Amino acid sequence: PDYVPPNQPFTISWTLKDQRAFPDSFEILELTNPVVHNDDAEELNNLWELNGFVRSSGNSHSGNYSYKANNSNNSVFYMKTKYPYEVQPGDSFIFWVWYNIEENYDAAVAEISENGREWFVLANNENDYARFSGNSSGWIRKAYSLENWVGKSVYFRFRYNTDSYYLGSGFYVDDIYPVSEWNDTIIAHGITSYSYTIPGKSGGEYVYRVRGYNSVTQDPDWGGWKKIVFTSHIADYRDVDNSFKINIRGEKLILKGKNKCITIFDITGKKICKFQLNGIKILKLKNSGIYFVKENKTNRVFKIWIVK
Repeated sequence: PDYVPPNQPFTISWTLKDQRAFPDSFEILELTNPVVHNDDAEELNNLWELNGFVRSSGNSHSGNYSYKANNSNNSVFYMKTKYPYEVQPGDSFIFWVWYNIEENYDAAVAEISENGREWFVLANNENDYARFSGNSSGWIRKAYSLENWVGKSVYFRFRYNTDSYYLGSGFYVDDIYPVSEWNDTIIAHGITSYSYTIPGKSGGEYVYRVRGYNSVTQDPDWGGWKKIVFTSHIADYRDVDNSFKINIRGEKLILKGKNKCITIFDITGKKICKFQLNGIKILKLKNSGIYFVKENKTNRVFKIWIVK
């Protein structure tokens, strides 16, 4: 995320991944107040886009309801999360499944995507893919590590495919974690430029997404997300293995790590200092503004904002 002082306007900008899109205008979605659910399907909610899946009282792992795929030949049905989830260290995608499916010919899979368009079947290793066919003989708990997506925003999808022959009793899924929910508001539309200035906020975490429209595309996809945290007190970064941590408290930059070679640059690219980090180091930077902290071994660069 970008860390911005309270009430400071912030400009977001974007580019087209598909230069053939030719949008006439853009609109911006603001997401706030994220909540993470363990979805047990007991209540109607707005957490999923359901295409051929329904809430069903016919079979469940807990409570009275689960999600069930429609069961017809020559079909592809899916349910995918509506909102992105930001993966944390140690996370797994966990759910319970029950299935009776024509073995090797019909199948259900659990998938992950960073953009909602390109999907990959989850797997713990080459012998443990999230692919289900045959008969589960009851409810089975499945868990798939998300370590390859730590720090990224992702979507989850269950997909059920059938051919033209035998149909079993079908596919059910229940008690799914993590599933994100956000408050979402379209804050601007009819934008013809490729940037937009977000008004300053008093504090908190906000996510912004953009999509373009033209006379042909009536229901376009949203693009990637941009997270902004409005704060004057603290920013917190960790690398994947939790061996390096950065805190910002006012004008003080606090770094914690072991055997790390650190370089700090200002907004112009001028090197402020370079040092070996073993333990905790507290720096007091002279001026407010944007700085970059580089962890030289991995070439990771962290953008920070110092406020006085």
